[in-house]
Amino acid sequence: MGTITRNFFSRLNFWTSSFLLLVCFILLYVVFLPHNRRFDLTKEKVFTLSAKTLEILKGLGREPVTVKAFFKNDQSGKDELKDLLKSYADYNPSLKYEFIDPDRNPGQAKRYGVDEYGIVIVEKGDKRERVKEISEEALTNALLKLVESHVKTICFTQGHGERLTANKQEKGYGHLRKRLETENYQVKEVFLSHEVIPAETDVLIVAGPKTDFLAEEMDALKKYLEQGGKLLLLLDPSETPFTRLEEWLKTYGVVLGRNVVIDKLSRMFGGDYLIPVVTHYGEHAITEKFNVASFLPLARTVSAAKEAPKGLKITELALTSQGSWAEQDWKEIKKGQVSFEEGDIAGPVSLAVAAEKENSNMRLAVFGDSDFADNAHLYLSGNKDLILNTVAWLSGEEKLVTIRPKERKSTPLLLSPTQQKLVFVVPVLVLPIFFLGSGITVLLFRKRYA
Repeated sequence: MGTITRNFFSRLNFWTSSFLLLVCFILLYVVFLPHNRRFDLTKEKVFTLSAKTLEILKGLGREPVTVKAFFKNDQSGKDELKDLLKSYADYNPSLKYEFIDPDRNPGQAKRYGVDEYGIVIVEKGDKRERVKEISEEALTNALLKLVESHVKTICFTQGHGERLTANKQEKGYGHLRKRLETENYQVKEVFLSHEVIPAETDVLIVAGPKTDFLAEEMDALKKYLEQGGKLLLLLDPSETPFTRLEEWLKTYGVVLGRNVVIDKLSRMFGGDYLIPVVTHYGEHAITEKFNVASFLPLARTVSAAKEAPKGLKITELALTSQGSWAEQDWKEIKKGQVSFEEGDIAGPVSLAVAAEKENSNMRLAVFGDSDFADNAHLYLSGNKDLILNTVAWLSGEEKLVTIRPKERKSTPLLLSPTQQKLVFVVPVLVLPIFFLGSGITVLLFRKRYA
């Protein structure tokens, strides 16, 4: 009876201890569940957010921030982004995120103006930022722009036949205006002939003027740029030269060609030979990581002067193919019978230039075409990114925060000759012989004492 009692209490003690241990684990889980923490044991801290990101997340406060990622279920990069967003949300619980499949939720995609996969929308209050790159740097920059109270102002000049931002027809800039407003820019129009360039103007855009500027208007442009302004000129080919603009641009090391670029490579893409294809880009913040073609219909050359003025950094942004050239003869262009002749400029030729001045905020970008950004061509290949990147660079938002990507460095294991022999002998010879010997020993033991 005593043995039975001891066995009963022994089992009771075991099950009671097991139950209490399970209860302790459950209580610990409940207590630590709200305090989700991850530990980065990698040497390079690959899974740790940068100090700048943590500072910005701390500055968000308690106001909710919503991140909507428009990805397909099986899209590459989704898991990487989800892991990154989880790190953000763990540090600041006011940041919430969700993934939306645009194919299954077309209404949501239309509401946020999402027209492609892989777009991330970051919202805080009535402010919204759009992110295309999956990286800590891109997301942190978007959050920083939401925290900033200043809204960038883009002014388009009028009075010379320029493109209208309210026009939704093919030649208008309605789509571009909508995209700029989606990027959190404020868009205005200004007449230089009887208005002063607003003091809050962050970028001034001259898009497709049909006539040259008056002397007074040129003075306004000069003054604006000299005071550290940011100017974007989109100048189509014209048989009538823009003398004042051409001479003024030369002072900044920019040469505006009186020609039309012919590119027969565009026929391979189903286009006209008057639509040069840009597949080569200069090394610049505007075209960084740019790997898609752009199409600039009816363009003129815009190139850097052989000798740049002192203190100016000039970069040729967009270059055509080897088979292109700049046609100088307007009579042949009108007839539609062009051929490369003596006097024409052989390709590749430059269609765009960016210039910036040392020790100054002044930035200038000049394109030999305005059609590539109109409603008919904005969404053609890389055109949209090219114009938006240019505006971002001019407004100083191309590199708000620079966060270097963290890479895992390999740590090679160097073995001595003796260690190499041990690595071979132990798993290949010693362990198999040991287990074989153990098995034989157990088998003989069982046969003898069975």
